[in-house]
Amino acid sequence: MNAIQTLLQTCAGIKEGERLLLITDPSTKKVGQLISAEASKTAQAQCICIDALEVHGQEPSPEAAALMLENDVVFGLTKKSLAHTQARFNFSQQGGRYLSLPDYSLELLEHKSLCFDFGSLANESQKIADALDQGSYVSIKTPLGTDFTCSLKGRAATACPGTALAKGELASPPDAETNIAPIEHESRGVIVVDASIPCDELGVLKSPITLTVTDGAIVDIKGEQAEILENLLATKGNAKSRILGELGIGLNPEAEICGIMLVDEGCRGTVHFGFGSNSTIGGTNAAPTHIDMIVTNPTVTVDGKNIILDGQITI
Repeated sequence: MNAIQTLLQTCAGIKEGERLLLITDPSTKKVGQLISAEASKTAQAQCICIDALEVHGQEPSPEAAALMLENDVVFGLTKKSLAHTQARFNFSQQGGRYLSLPDYSLELLEHKSLCFDFGSLANESQKIADALDQGSYVSIKTPLGTDFTCSLKGRAATACPGTALAKGELASPPDAETNIAPIEHESRGVIVVDASIPCDELGVLKSPITLTVTDGAIVDIKGEQAEILENLLATKGNAKSRILGELGIGLNPEAEICGIMLVDEGCRGTVHFGFGSNSTIGGTNAAPTHIDMIVTNPTVTVDGKNIILDGQITI
């Protein structure tokens, strides 16, 4: 499959003889084995299968975490994402390149959003990161009623165009984005989530879910599926799971909302709000979960200057 070569070469830059670890669970084992077989033509590839994780951001076993540190590149192919774990952070800190590929399937390997030159987004992704770095406050508004502000003071944005070619880089193709960890207790307003909350319990939304955020944390949830989200936060997370941990801007023009996290987060001109853990992306909130919520057609301003207008990137 061309998509496998895209992942190995375009996105991860696998070199001859490098050590590659693919971490799967029972639901993604076949995908991992398929990629591993192709990778083994050039790299020292090893594919392991761990117990299924319950939620995005759950730590892997100590054994798996230790094995990560013995490799140059890791593909996180478990159904639930390992990107916001300490294990992934430790691996990146020692210079490893990490592809976060949760919920991958044979069907996703055929998806048009993977048939894209991710490197072509590098400059745009960095321009957005620079704008966020230089800003103090960001405002997000949508036609459906989102009216939200948060502080960025002192936080560094990360350009994630879908490639992890340098030491310590992380990528999540087909997701291409720029993200930042806002100041945890300095965000407020209303978020009308109209697209998806990519997890087993929700996915593409039947109707919008409205969140009220005060001092950085969700204090009220309304909508047809509000109870499902409330239950998810209560049973899988804790109080820190309700804190806004991430603001992300999607860049991939080939992605369309479908309920798959890496496709939905990467949809061009969308914003995703990640609630929960951000201690591995420059924040201070160490939570047991990280749940992303995607909003369409946003207008995003940094210190009063538009970088997105009605879902169109203007920077």
